[in-house]
Amino acid sequence: MAQDGVVASKLCNMMEDIQKNNNEDAFYAGFINHLQKAMVFYNAATCVERVMEFAAAFTTFATIKKQKEAKEGDSMASELEDDVTEVFLANILKFLVQNHNSRDKAVRYRCCQLINKILNCMGEDAMIDEDLSDSIYECMMIRIKDRSPRIRIQAVLALVRLQDPEDEECPVIDAFLHSMRTDGNADVRRTILANIALSRKTLPYVIGRTRDVKDSSRKSAFLTLAEKVSIRAFTIAQRVRLLSVGLKDRSNAVKQACGQMVKAWLRSYNQDIFKLLEAIDLEESVECAENLIDYILKEALPEKLQEYIKLVKDLGEETNGPVKLVTFDKLTPEISYFWYMLCKHLIGMGENGELMFQQLLPELTNFCEYIKFYAEKNFIDSAIITAFNGDESGTQEFILENLLKIAGLLDFSDEVGRKNLKSLVHDLLVAETMPLSLASVLVERYINAESDENKFVTDLVETIADIKQPLVQVDTTVMKENNRRNELKKQPTSPFPRNICFPFP
Repeated sequence: MAQDGVVASKLCNMMEDIQKNNNEDAFYAGFINHLQKAMVFYNAATCVERVMEFAAAFTTFATIKKQKEAKEGDSMASELEDDVTEVFLANILKFLVQNHNSRDKAVRYRCCQLINKILNCMGEDAMIDEDLSDSIYECMMIRIKDRSPRIRIQAVLALVRLQDPEDEECPVIDAFLHSMRTDGNADVRRTILANIALSRKTLPYVIGRTRDVKDSSRKSAFLTLAEKVSIRAFTIAQRVRLLSVGLKDRSNAVKQACGQMVKAWLRSYNQDIFKLLEAIDLEESVECAENLIDYILKEALPEKLQEYIKLVKDLGEETNGPVKLVTFDKLTPEISYFWYMLCKHLIGMGENGELMFQQLLPELTNFCEYIKFYAEKNFIDSAIITAFNGDESGTQEFILENLLKIAGLLDFSDEVGRKNLKSLVHDLLVAETMPLSLASVLVERYINAESDENKFVTDLVETIADIKQPLVQVDTTVMKENNRRNELKKQPTSPFPRNICFPFP
C-alpha cells in the first residue's frame, strides 16, 4: 500500500507538470475525455478502479499540497497556484454533479464513486464552495434512492461528511434512518450502519438493526455499537435486549460481534465482571446474565479462569476447612451468582476443571454449615429487623438461592454430608421466615441428599406436617444465646451480697 502511494504521488507530480505546461481548458478537456472512457464500465475491474483512484488523487493533489505548505509556512507559493487548482477541482465536481442523472447506470455509479473518493481525499479541514456543496448534497440525496444498490451505497458514502449530528432535523441523517429501515438491500443497510453519526436520535435505530433479517446487517450493528458507543449510553433495558439477542443469535459471526461488544463493556469497567452484572440489573435479568457469564467463561483461557477463581477466593477472610469462602459482608447478588456460574462451568469441563473446582468449595458438610449460618443471620435471627427494614430481603433471598444451587454441585457420595444437607433443608423448610420462592430449590437439594424414593416421600410428608403443626423448634445460635440470657434474668436476686451473714434474733 505504501508503495502504491509513492507511485501515485509520482504520477500526480508528472500530471501536474503536464497541467502547468498546457492550456488550462485544453488540459481539462483531455482529462475529462480520458475519464469518460473509464466511467462507462459498471462492473468492478482492477484497471478501471485504479483509474478512479488516480483521478480522485490528482483532482485533490494540488489542494492537499497547498494545505501541507500552509502548515509549513510556505503559503505564498500556494497562493500563486490557488486559482488554477480550485477551478480545476470545482470543474471536475461540477462535471460529476451534472452527469449523476445519466440513463447509464455505469455513469451514475462512477459519478457517485468519484464524488465520494474526492471528498475523502480532501481531508477533514478542506473547504469547497457552498453552492457546489449544496449541489453535491442534492444530487446524492437523489442517488440514495437509485434503483441500483451499488449506486445507493456510493451515494451513502458521499453523504457521510455532510451529516450534522447536532441538528435534530438533519436531512442527511433522516435519509439514512429511512433507508436503514426500508432499503431492501442488506449491503446498503450495512453501509449506513457503519457510517451513520451516532446520537440520541440515531442510537435506537442502530439497536433495532440487531434484529435485522440479514446476518451481515446484524453483525455490522453490533460492531458499530462495540466500537462507537459506551455502555453508559444505553439504558438497562437496552443492555439486556442487546445481550439477549446477540449471544443467542443463530449466526456465529453475529455472536462474535456481540462478543466484541461484551469485551468493550468489560474494558469500560476495567474488567470488573461484578460491575458489568450490576449494569444489567442481575436480579431482574437472570437469564440474560446466565448467557453473558456463560459466554465470558467459555471464551476464557485456563489462565483467565485461574484469575476468576482467585478473584472469588480473595473475597474470603475466614477459612471453612481448607477452602476460603466469601465472607457474608462481601456476598452480593453479583458475586454469589458468578460464584455459582463459575463452579457450574468448571464442573462442565470434566477432569480439566476438577482441580480448579476444588479450590472454590469445601466438602458438603462444611458448606452446609456456611449456608446455615447465612440463613440464620439473614432470615431467622433477623426476622424482626427484616419486618421493619425489609428492603434487602429480596437480595438475601437471591443470594441464598445461589448458595443452595452451589450446594447441588458438590459430591453427594459422603453419607455424613448428605445427612447434614437433609437436616439443613428440613430446618429451612420449617422456618416461618423462609421465603416460599426457595421451596423449589430446597426440595431439589433434598432429592440430591436422599436417593431412596420411598424414604424421600416419607421425609417430605413429615416435613409438611412439621410446617403445618411444628413439633420441633429450630434453635439457632442467636436464639440459644437469648434463651440463656432470659434464664439468668428469671433467677431471684437479693439486694445484699451473698457473703454477708446476719445474726438470728
